[in-house]
Amino acid sequence: MLFHVFMFYTLFLFLPGAHAHNSDFSLLSTNMNGLGNAFKLHLIASLISSCLPLAFILCETKSLAPTSTLLNLHNYALYENPALPVVHSSGKWGVVLGVKKNVQVLHHLQVPPMLNGRVVAVDLILSTAGASPQVLQLIGIYAPSAASHEYSFFNNCSPSC
Repeated sequence: MLFHVFMFYTLFLFLPGAHAHNSDFSLLSTNMNGLGNAFKLHLIASLISSCLPLAFILCETKSLAPTSTLLNLHNYALYENPALPVVHSSGKWGVVLGVKKNVQVLHHLQVPPMLNGRVVAVDLILSTAGASPQVLQLIGIYAPSAASHEYSFFNNCSPSC
């Protein structure tokens, strides 16, 4: 059985329980509006360290180079799709996805070039009490806000995920 989890825009969701061995799933997701500030890095790393979600998604990092290592979260495997360059600012979009290291990652899914800076996806194997393990496809998405781009964006997202 395959489950999909999509996170959009500034959604912040936290479900209690962070232990993969009893099938509880917790997720933290937020729009960072840039991740180049030391204070923001400290705040989000502190929040993640105190809540201990099974996974987290940070959207709109705005950094052209990978910044996930600056988070200093040693208990998480980090996957990142850095921002794309723009003319008048440092970067546009950018997504980081973190998964606790005690959770098995089956695949880090590659995304087509048109989704660069917008999508990170992994297949996870979650153990469940008394049942067979379940595959969860976790997808971090920073979707376009312009209605004219939404149709083509989600059409390109579907085949890869």
